[in-house]
Amino acid sequence: MKPNENTSTNNIKIFFLKTLIVSGAFFCVFLLMVFWINANFQAGPAFWGKIEEQLYRAADETELPPEKKEKIISALRKIGERYRPYIDALKGE
Repeated sequence: MKPNENTSTNNIKIFFLKTLIVSGAFFCVFLLMVFWINANFQAGPAFWGKIEEQLYRAADETELPPEKKEKIISALRKIGERYRPYIDALKGE
């Protein structure tokens, strides 16, 4: 039984068309990522200046109210208790 050459050729054309579309989509996403990173990423003095500014702002912030601190600590303890068996298993205890 001889395969239909016309159908085979159409299947190859469809395959290459789909491949071209997917490759084009990946290329567009890649370009968008590059442009976004270049627009938002800072290096050198600009980066360290921003870090320094955030450090000073964090140091000057007022303390959390004791009730809020206790609520956060309580939530962290609950999470720790819930996942302690998994952590201990990873440690080999």
